[in-house]
Amino acid sequence: MLTLIFFLTVLIFSKPIISVKNFLVILICASVVSSYIIASSLQINDLTDILIESFMILILYLFIKNYSYYSRLDRIELNKSSINFSTITFWLGLASSVVLLINIYIVYKSFGLISSGLDINAFKNEGEAQDYFKAWVSGPILSISHFLSPIGYICLPLYFYFLQEKSRRKSVVFFILSLNVPLHGLHALSRFDTISYILVFISFLIFCYSAIEKRIMRKILIQLSILITILVILLSIITTQRFSETKYYDDKRPAESLIQDKTLFSTFHYFSQWHEYGRITIREFDYDKLWYGKASTPILSRILMPLGYEDPGILELRRESLGWYGTKFNGLVSTLVYDFGFVFTLGLTLLFGYIIKRLAPKNGIIPLSKFVYFGLLINIPLMSFTNNIMAYLTFNLGIIYTLILNLLLKISSRD
Repeated sequence: MLTLIFFLTVLIFSKPIISVKNFLVILICASVVSSYIIASSLQINDLTDILIESFMILILYLFIKNYSYYSRLDRIELNKSSINFSTITFWLGLASSVVLLINIYIVYKSFGLISSGLDINAFKNEGEAQDYFKAWVSGPILSISHFLSPIGYICLPLYFYFLQEKSRRKSVVFFILSLNVPLHGLHALSRFDTISYILVFISFLIFCYSAIEKRIMRKILIQLSILITILVILLSIITTQRFSETKYYDDKRPAESLIQDKTLFSTFHYFSQWHEYGRITIREFDYDKLWYGKASTPILSRILMPLGYEDPGILELRRESLGWYGTKFNGLVSTLVYDFGFVFTLGLTLLFGYIIKRLAPKNGIIPLSKFVYFGLLINIPLMSFTNNIMAYLTFNLGIIYTLILNLLLKISSRD
């Protein structure tokens, strides 16, 4: 209840009402309300519970606080460059187009398995997916998909930039190419990347609303409605197939829950379980279980593996430290605490807020070199109801690709 009261108060006093910051606040409030609807929220019983929930509130608030600087955007600015911007977008488009074809093929094959009575839980969580992938495409082609799909993280901001510039053809191209992010997640019929993509897209709409001509924005809203409808249908197919007949929720639906249908209950539980599990896992934390940042930097493990570095992987770390909760959504705060400890979690959150402020528009204008970070970084607070999106290799690669594009744009603007 403390979390809900705090963020509702933030929402009431935040101006303007329609803003990126308030969208993040609304998501947190909706998530907590969902936990009450299915009667899965924990009661506060002692001082430790109060301190844990207060810490969670503090970290979440610090993650979203500086998005208040994103309430006004008049223009995304591309400085004159000696490096041809068209050349950069050409190579980005070419690489993404190749990956798009691979991803569409794999997703088509994966959804084709559903009609054959596929056990999605085994397919997604027990390694069966990889066996199917190897039968459908060669190892190198699959690696291309894994390592280049995150370019989609920078295709989405380019889509909105070209919308502002009224370049219809390029905007359509980069919108389609941005779909590599959810398509890659749908390889294994995972809902995570699709939900993330929808939320990021909505965040971009809110942020860019005043920078894009109203006639164009109306068309985008229609397109978004169609896109969300299609993606929700796909998510519904996955959710229904995965949970409608499962026995997992047979003894996990409280009698007090307002929702007893297993499929619908699983959806609300997906969105809200962090509120319960986060407090439980933080309470059980001690520094013998510390992950030393491994859950946020899987790219380092991949780089060091050829040098003989052995890493058990984040899934094994979670199982050893969290037991039954190792496969659950414990929330961003709990995951960061296990990864860095309380003090460093607070420090990293403050650093994130500082970076967000530095990247914000000034007098309504933001350089494209900064704008490309928006969709990537907002994923962290947007998906705070899951775990830590930084634990995904695709997100780490997205950071690298965004840094490279940022560097190219900065070099070009100085010359």
